[in-house]
Amino acid sequence: QKLPPPSRRRPQRGQSREETRSRAPQDQYQRNKMFTSRLERKPQVWDRYFENDREFVYGIGPVLAALRQDRREIDALFIETGKVSSSMSKKDNRLAQIEKMALEAKIDIHEIEKGKLSQNLKEARHQGIALCASRLEPKKLDGPPNNPLPGDVWLILDQIQDPQNLGAIIRSARFLQATGVIISAKNSAPLSPACSKASAGAMEEMLIHATSNLPRFLRSASSNFRIIAAHYDSSSKSNSIPFHQLTDTGPNAPPTLLVLGSEGSGLRKLVKEACSFSIAVLPRPKSAHSLHGEEEQQQEGDTTDLDSLNVSVTAALLLNHLLSPPSSSFSSSS
Repeated sequence: QKLPPPSRRRPQRGQSREETRSRAPQDQYQRNKMFTSRLERKPQVWDRYFENDREFVYGIGPVLAALRQDRREIDALFIETGKVSSSMSKKDNRLAQIEKMALEAKIDIHEIEKGKLSQNLKEARHQGIALCASRLEPKKLDGPPNNPLPGDVWLILDQIQDPQNLGAIIRSARFLQATGVIISAKNSAPLSPACSKASAGAMEEMLIHATSNLPRFLRSASSNFRIIAAHYDSSSKSNSIPFHQLTDTGPNAPPTLLVLGSEGSGLRKLVKEACSFSIAVLPRPKSAHSLHGEEEQQQEGDTTDLDSLNVSVTAALLLNHLLSPPSSSFSSSS
């Protein structure tokens, strides 16, 4: 894309070669400056939609859910060049369905090269599609939910800061039909595109609530809810009971708030004190033999033993237990 040197430029009609040479840039810096200025006069389509109050939702599941739920203001849809036709050949019509929904909603649709899309989304796993839309914010909740019903289970998340964990928890809550999800207004991961992608689009479908003072919220809910903390401390004797020993579960169980903390610090002291009792997913006793039937040898300096589960896995296990009737709940004998 370099301009030809002045000596190679053809003179226009009525001009001599000397006149053409005198009007051309005399060095490489000037030629590059002219070329750059022409590019700057042509802003990219992507940049035109990027504003402070907008974000790019990516991934087939989140984009499809965002179009279906219509909770966001949508400006434009970006599809990787040739992606729709290739997905149709694989008998996956979701991209074609997304394109059809965008056309019906009169949303601007732009084709974009895969490399440019990956660059703009900072190498996120976009699956060839992105949606420019307004941000999702949690709904402020000052007090506990009114008129809870038997069998209701709300997830209360105390400062979950990893968007992948938050998204995975929301996905489990949506799949297992939890009543709702409440997060801390401060020091929690935002409802970002990364969180939506980790939730496989469940974040677009579930209304997430937020409270500014979680300990006070729990104390005010103690008269109408059973408040259970998910807590396990492997370094000392814990008063948490194994979760499978909790038999008052299912549709006839008291309304429940299940409180989970972040992986790093767990539940804050005031939050834990506001809970009625705590349950835990305990590790199984170590077997004397490995999977291959050979005796395990504990090597010196081996620090790879795990003493807890990821918070999203814990949430899924506990939610499934609390929402299932006692006869179908997990038991230690299974």
